[in-house]
Amino acid sequence: MLHLVFVTDGDPGQLLGLCGIIKQVLDTPGFTQTPVWVGAPNQKTIAVSTILKRLTAVGRLETFAVRKAGDDPYYVQLGLRNAFNAIPEGDFLLYLDYDHVLIEQDNFVIPQSSSVFVSSEVKKNFSPPVSLGINQHLEHVNISLISGQSKYLRRIGDVWEQAYNDLRGCCPVRCRAEISFGLAAERAGVPLLPVATDIQASFADPNCKTALFHYGGDSSPSKELKTRLVRMASETRYRVDPLLIPREFKELILREVLH
Repeated sequence: MLHLVFVTDGDPGQLLGLCGIIKQVLDTPGFTQTPVWVGAPNQKTIAVSTILKRLTAVGRLETFAVRKAGDDPYYVQLGLRNAFNAIPEGDFLLYLDYDHVLIEQDNFVIPQSSSVFVSSEVKKNFSPPVSLGINQHLEHVNISLISGQSKYLRRIGDVWEQAYNDLRGCCPVRCRAEISFGLAAERAGVPLLPVATDIQASFADPNCKTALFHYGGDSSPSKELKTRLVRMASETRYRVDPLLIPREFKELILREVLH
């Protein structure tokens, strides 16, 4: 069985983006009955669950707790360990950041194999300190997308926190969560494979036939869309119908990026 997994810090813009991509996926043939798991800080779990159920009409929604760190907004992703452990070890899961738009429904096929897949956006290698005694050419993976069988992801999750702490002081906060995920995977003996761009594309790697477009990152176009998302969160029409967001973003991305 496949489970859809997401994480949010409860920010209104994130929540609306999340509602949009969840609704898109659940409207896709073959995914309509897929269980959805959402991680949120403890004090926001009930509110997040209520909003998602109301706006997406999700049939089965499970929540799990994540923790925020004052110096790192991306630390909440480490809460994915709770989902890895809660989902039956023989099942598969697909984690997506909230900043995705479904472009080609027919191409939305998630690989289910013994491999763990991450985003197509692999970056340059990270060189960790020699004192860590690890591969000096550690691949800097992007974890805006994670897909794999729970039993393998549990092995990564078990050592993710330690890997994160080991990188304090030698790795920029902005990318510590994802670089430590790669380090944890190496320590756990679990290879990571980037998905093809026909599954997930981005501003850096556009593909007009892609299933998903990830509009996150630090590029100017990404920042513009994120700013627009924040504005949308204050408008009633988007809060009533969150599908308006991916529709508008899809039209813009097709016109200006994937033309």
